[in-house]
Amino acid sequence: MDGEIEGNIASHSLSDLYYLLRKDLPTEERKQLLLLLCRYFHILVESKETIMAALNNSAWPDLEDGLLMQCAAEQHLDYIVTRNEKDFHASPITAISPEQLLALIKG
Repeated sequence: MDGEIEGNIASHSLSDLYYLLRKDLPTEERKQLLLLLCRYFHILVESKETIMAALNNSAWPDLEDGLLMQCAAEQHLDYIVTRNEKDFHASPITAISPEQLLALIKG
């Protein structure tokens, strides 16, 4: 790593996160959290072509994961950070855990 880190989030992940947090946070707090993420991360918007490429890749049976892999590949990202690395075995972009990312940052 060259000391510079840019974070990216696929736009569909924001709606997923909003939905997943519904039991833990009230609406306004979820919105504030997503606004904070939008402030500090680049938002990767899935185009029709991105969605079609993910759907047409038979190695990616899960659409959500497929979209993440396709977005990462299109943007030539270095890593996909996930707690579910096993689902990204067919990814052209290496999947790492948050702990692995922190270790890379610390050098």
